[in-house]
Amino acid sequence: MVSYPSPHTRHRVLLSVSLILCVAATEISEPSLSRPPRSKKYEVFVSFRGKGIRGSFPISGMIKVFSVNQILAFVDYGQVVIPVFYRIDPSHVSHPKGTYGNAFKETAHLSTHFRKDDELVDEIVNCMSMKLNAMYTSNSKGLIGIEKPIAHIKSLLRKGSNEARAVGIWGMGGIGKTTIAEEVFYRLCAEFHGCCFLANVREESRKHGIIYLKEKLYSTLLEEDLKIDTTNGLPSYVKKKLGSMKVLIVLDDVNDSDQLKILVGAHDWFGSGSKIIITSRDKQVLRNEVDHIYKVGVLDFDDALKLFKMNAFKQNHLEIEYYELSKRIVNYAKGIPLVLKVLGHLLCGKDKELWESQLYKLKRLSSKKIYDVMKLSYDDLDCKEKKIFLDLACFFSELFLEVDYIKILLKDSKSDNSIVVGLERLKDKSLINVSEDNIVYMHDIIQKMGWEIVRQESNENSGSLSRLWDSDDIYKILKNNKGTEAIRSIRTHLSVIKKLKLSPDIFVRMSKLQFMDFHSENEFDGLDILPEGLEYLPTELRYLRWMNYPLKSLPDSFSAENLVILDLSYSRLETLWHGEQVNMSSFLYSFYSNNINSTTKTHVSCLHLFFVSTEFGEFKTSNTLWLEIPKRIA
Repeated sequence: MVSYPSPHTRHRVLLSVSLILCVAATEISEPSLSRPPRSKKYEVFVSFRGKGIRGSFPISGMIKVFSVNQILAFVDYGQVVIPVFYRIDPSHVSHPKGTYGNAFKETAHLSTHFRKDDELVDEIVNCMSMKLNAMYTSNSKGLIGIEKPIAHIKSLLRKGSNEARAVGIWGMGGIGKTTIAEEVFYRLCAEFHGCCFLANVREESRKHGIIYLKEKLYSTLLEEDLKIDTTNGLPSYVKKKLGSMKVLIVLDDVNDSDQLKILVGAHDWFGSGSKIIITSRDKQVLRNEVDHIYKVGVLDFDDALKLFKMNAFKQNHLEIEYYELSKRIVNYAKGIPLVLKVLGHLLCGKDKELWESQLYKLKRLSSKKIYDVMKLSYDDLDCKEKKIFLDLACFFSELFLEVDYIKILLKDSKSDNSIVVGLERLKDKSLINVSEDNIVYMHDIIQKMGWEIVRQESNENSGSLSRLWDSDDIYKILKNNKGTEAIRSIRTHLSVIKKLKLSPDIFVRMSKLQFMDFHSENEFDGLDILPEGLEYLPTELRYLRWMNYPLKSLPDSFSAENLVILDLSYSRLETLWHGEQVNMSSFLYSFYSNNINSTTKTHVSCLHLFFVSTEFGEFKTSNTLWLEIPKRIA
C-alpha cells in the first residue's frame, strides 16, 4: 500500500494523533531515515475473537491484571482502527487459519490502493478527521462574533505546539467565556487521544468536592472508572498512561487557583502537545497557572445588533421596520451576549408600542446594573410563570432534574397544564435552558437575579423569605426556630447545620413547605441534629431529600399524600411510617438503609409509579421493603 517513506510522512503521522493505527511492518533499516523517538502508547492489543467474548469475565479479568501491572492495553470499545500493511505485500498475510485467518484473508483481498507515504497518510487522516469530527459536532450555528476569539485562542494554544500548554479565558459573567471554550473544544478534540470538558468547576466543586471532579476528569480522559483518593498528584499507573497521551482539557468557571493545582497539577503530567483551557471571572486565579490569558471583550455594535436581531425577529422583513428601535435598545445591552439574547427574546413578537414601552423602562435603568435589564424579562411574566421561575432559581436549578420531573413536582393538580406552558415561556425568554438530555438549568447570572427578587419580595412582606437557599439565612432561621408559613422551599448542605440541635417542632411553623433538600457527601453529617426526635413534617411536601436522616422512622403524623420524590439515602431508618399505609398521587422513590427491621413491612400505594430504586447496600435477605402497587398499573 505504501511505496516510499519520507520525513513529511513521519511528521504527519505524529500530528495525526486522533488516528489509531495497527501497523504490520518490516523495519526500515536505511541509516538516512533514522526515526525520531516515538512515545509508545500501547504495549498489548487485546483481540476479541469468538462470540460472547466481549465483556466476559476472562477478558475483563485479564484487562484488570494488565492495569494492575501497569501494562498499557488497547481494548476494542468501538474505536476506529485502520490496518496499514507497511512495506509488505498483502499476499503475505492472506494465509493464516481459523477466524483470525479469515479476517486477514478478507482484508488482503480488498481492492488495494498503492500510494506514496505522504499521499496515503494525508488521505487516511482526512478520512478519519471527517469521521471523528462527526462524533464531536459543535453547535456554532447562531453564534455571532465568535470566530475572532476562537482564532486567537487556537493560535495561543499552538505556540510551541510540541509542549503541553495552558490558556486562560477571562471575562465577566455572561460575556461568552464558556461558549468560546466549548466551540474551541469541539473544533479541536479530534486531534487528541483523550478529551474532557469539565463544566461548572466552581459549583460542582462546592457541591461534590474537588476529589469527585478529579476522578471525573481522569476517568473521562482514560475511558475507565478510576478511584482517586488524594488531592496530591496522581497514581503512578495513571501518570504512566497520561505521559504518552496528547490530551485536551477544558476547566470551565474556575474560581480558585488551588482547584487548578489539584486537577491538572504540573503540565508535565500529560504527553507532548497536550492543551489545557481554563475559563474564569477572576484574573488572579489564572496568573502563574497558564501560559497566556485571553480577555473576552464585549461585542462591537454591529455584532451586538446581529445577535439581538437573531433573537428578536422570526421574520426577516420586520428587521427593517424595527431597525432604529433595535439600535436604541442594543445600546443598553453594553455588548454583553447574554443580555442581548434576553432582550431579544423579551421583545420577540411584540408590537412597536410595547417596544417603545420597554425602551422607556431601559432609559430609566440606564445608570443601573445588568440585573435591572435582565429583570425586564421577569416582569413580563404572569404570576404563575414568576412562581415557576423563582422555584427553579432557588431550588431546582442545582438539582439537574429532567424536565418531566419538574413538571410533575410543580403541578398544583393533575389537570394543571400551566407548568408546561410556563416552562416553555421561560425557555423562550432565555431565562432557563433545557439540555439535549432534558435537564433543566439556568445561567448563574439569571439565578442570582432570582435570588435578588426573592430578597426584594421579602422586604415587602415583613422580612419573610419565601425560599431559603443561603447558608447564613438557613442557619439563623433553624437555630432560632424562626420558620414561617411563607417558606416554600429550603435547600442546604448538611455541613451548614450539622452542629445545630433542632427542636422537634422545627417545621411546625413551615406548614406551606413544599420542597426540602438536606444533602451531603459525608454519611456522618447531621446525625445529631434531632436529639429529641421530630414531631412534624408538612403535609404539603412534594420533594423531600434528607440524606443521613438520623431517626428510625418519619413522624407518625406525616401524611405524605402530596409527596412526589422521597430520597432518604444513607438514613438510619428502620421503617418509613408507623400505622396506616400512605396514598400518594405520584411517587419516585430512592432509599438506602442498613437498618430496616426484618419484621417491618412498609406499604406505599401509588396511582402512578414512575421510578423505583431501592439501594440497601449489604443487607440480609429478611430485610423487606414492600411496595404495594394498585392492580391497574401492576
